[in-house]
Amino acid sequence: MVAETADELEAMGCRVLAKAGASVEYAAVVVQHLIRANASGVNSHGVVHLPGYVRDIKQGLLQPTAIPTGRSVGPSSVLVDGHWGFGQVAALDALDRAMDLADSAGTAAGLVACHHLGRLGHYAELAADRGYASLIRVGGSSEEDPHAAPYRGRKRLLGTSPVAFGFRGGQTNAVTYDFATMTVADMKLVTTRDRTDRPRLRPRQVGSPLAVDGYLEIVGRLLDSDLPESDIKVMTSRNPARLIDLS
Repeated sequence: MVAETADELEAMGCRVLAKAGASVEYAAVVVQHLIRANASGVNSHGVVHLPGYVRDIKQGLLQPTAIPTGRSVGPSSVLVDGHWGFGQVAALDALDRAMDLADSAGTAAGLVACHHLGRLGHYAELAADRGYASLIRVGGSSEEDPHAAPYRGRKRLLGTSPVAFGFRGGQTNAVTYDFATMTVADMKLVTTRDRTDRPRLRPRQVGSPLAVDGYLEIVGRLLDSDLPESDIKVMTSRNPARLIDLS
């Protein structure tokens, strides 16, 4: 089955997560977040992640029914435990708690033990739309699941350490920034074909994105090299961004 509209894609994604064990509510939160990433042009954080979420549920790395819980750790701060559930669900819970606290005091919210958060800028946009300034940072996973090689390095040793911040723009649109400390998101290597329509690459097999202080040569180097077929995977799925009407 092929989705031709955003609504069809959302319905399909929700069915996939519901079959894997997610509630209808949580499935909708996650899939809507992923589709918004595609619609924003950030395909590396879009519905391409759905198969990985299902895989992690089956492996016990993602608890699809986990409910976030929060506890106060001071007069103006809160710590939210995601209980290894969907990161999007836990992040929205932490964001709501932080904005509630911000109405009465300067605030900070921490979030621990959750799965992939998705596109970090999404949360900065939500806060800015409601009139709040935000600074959002993510750490961890460098030991369990490193993604980036350090400058002049070849082996993955570091986490991506993404950062996002935003603030309302008065009479203009809100201003938001969202970036990771890498030269490229590794999922972009998976979701992108070069102009000669060569097969997409599996970055974990063929190399490591560099931290931002290193110059990324990996894409051009790999596309021009004679790689063994075992290092190349033909991705036959359609680009999710093309299924969404952006008008």
